[in-house]
Amino acid sequence: MTDRLRRRRDERGSVSIEFAIIMSALIVGFFSLMIVAGRIMQQENDVRSAAHAGARAASLRNTYDDAAADVTAIVATNLTDSGVTCEAQNIAIVSGRDVFVPGGWVTVRVECTARTIGTLGLPANRYWHEATETIDVYRGEP
Repeated sequence: MTDRLRRRRDERGSVSIEFAIIMSALIVGFFSLMIVAGRIMQQENDVRSAAHAGARAASLRNTYDDAAADVTAIVATNLTDSGVTCEAQNIAIVSGRDVFVPGGWVTVRVECTARTIGTLGLPANRYWHEATETIDVYRGEP
């Protein structure tokens, strides 16, 4: 009888320690998941912002060719400044030359494949967004 009581006293508090260890691992995992999810949302917003900046820059240019050059430069700069490193990217004006007139519109599409956090073995995510702007009616003529 004394051995049985002694064993019970030796195990007293072990459930609390096991609970603390398991809960701390779950909390660390939960916060890690929240960091990754937040980074994914931030990268998606950065690509959206770059597309809008590119469309706005293109809408202020006089010619389609100048607009295409500006879009590529502005979007690349915007993505770099926001910290998004694209493994593969595609930046293009998807609206045609025929609508590139004062009062017309310009649509810019940005596609970017980027890793969420470095090279932690997480798969790369593909982000894309299209932004449309009305071409300024009062801009200078070519």
